Amino acid sequence: MKRTYTYTDAELRRLLGTELPESPLIEGRIQAAYSEIRDGADRRSRRKKRGLENGGGAGSALRWMKAGLSGAAVLMAAVIFWASGSSMAEELPAGGGIFGKLWGLFTYGGVPEEETVSLQGAQTTETAVGEGAPGQQEAGGADGQDGDVLTQYQAADQGLTVTLSEYYASNQSILIGVRVESEKPFPEFAFMQNEPHRQILTAWTEERYSFRDAGDEQINGARQIEGRLVDDHTFEGVMRIDYDSIRVDSRKYDRAYEEGERAAKARGEAFAGVEVTEENYDDWFGQYELPGNFRMELAITKLKGYVSSGAYKAAGRWEFTEPIEITRDVKAGTEICVNETNEAGWGLASVEVSPGEVTVHVISPEMESGWAAVLDKDGRPLVRGVNADQFGAYGRNLSELTVYVCDFETWTDIKSEAYRAGGDSGGMDEALYRQLLEERAQYRKVLCP
Repeated sequence: MKRTYTYTDAELRRLLGTELPESPLIEGRIQAAYSEIRDGADRRSRRKKRGLENGGGAGSALRWMKAGLSGAAVLMAAVIFWASGSSMAEELPAGGGIFGKLWGLFTYGGVPEEETVSLQGAQTTETAVGEGAPGQQEAGGADGQDGDVLTQYQAADQGLTVTLSEYYASNQSILIGVRVESEKPFPEFAFMQNEPHRQILTAWTEERYSFRDAGDEQINGARQIEGRLVDDHTFEGVMRIDYDSIRVDSRKYDRAYEEGERAAKARGEAFAGVEVTEENYDDWFGQYELPGNFRMELAITKLKGYVSSGAYKAAGRWEFTEPIEITRDVKAGTEICVNETNEAGWGLASVEVSPGEVTVHVISPEMESGWAAVLDKDGRPLVRGVNADQFGAYGRNLSELTVYVCDFETWTDIKSEAYRAGGDSGGMDEALYRQLLEERAQYRKVLCP
């Protein structure tokens, strides 16, 4: 039987990790978060089963199927709060591309500059202004002049111009610099909890990869763009595409689902779905081999960002006219296979390490959801990214990692207590955080990459 989590107002307040005052604004956001978690459960479950949602992969998909809970929904809907627009006046660090501008401000901290590939030297398209499909139009926003034609890594539609500035491909994921410019002012987007510099846009994408079989090249994703508003008309951030989410071969499952759905409809019955368990997962889903070099085609069909009164949404088609030639920086990464559990069933499958990020694959008992916390050699916690098992690591001492695995409730309690103890600083009390992890985590492992 699938375990389903529901949240009271008090519990959602606790997940926010701070003592919140009574206000219509906060009450409205709590109700929106609760509704999103509750009403979106079935939809997210199916996406996770198919391994196609951002941050997917066999392990994470099955873990969320068992728990009946979306980590993305909890992190994005239940642990954000709103800050005043005055903080946006802070000046961004200088840098050439978007990675440089966001240096030290986004989860990853930074990426190896020498391995970053710029997309700004591309030739312009031959399509004249006002002709062709959406995405081959006059450039608008801060960078465009009347009569300009977009480059192959820019696209314009519905008053928005989207630019891809650069990419870095590690052994775990592709990071892409994204700039979104609007003819109309953006609303003030929400900030992530306890991080008054980090805002999120979600991009619904159509992605095609050359290493996938003919007829199965396309992946539909929901990718988080982690960044900040530069000014009223410009958002800059980093989109992360996890390799696990683009390697899944779900064709066998898809066929069985479609056939079962048709058969149930013909019988006038409701379709119960295709049963996927930990034991039969590999029977339904395979994995493509990921080469060192491949082509990626990208289109964005919708953008969404949380604001104080609900959500900012923009629908259109921002399609980039040329594929991105991806070269993975495989020499800088390593994967540590652990495959260990304790008597209670908590443990660690593997840890992937690169200069920019650490990804932890946890093992949890049946009907439980495991959450990881990671400390570097200096005992400092790595910052969790927009995916539950991914952490920023650039510039940190990764010669030794201490990995803790907790159930979801324990992890939220530890995090909340550590941030409350941080007081007016806005950050967590790291000493207390380490102490609580040692006392309460269900599993602990020290690794030397």
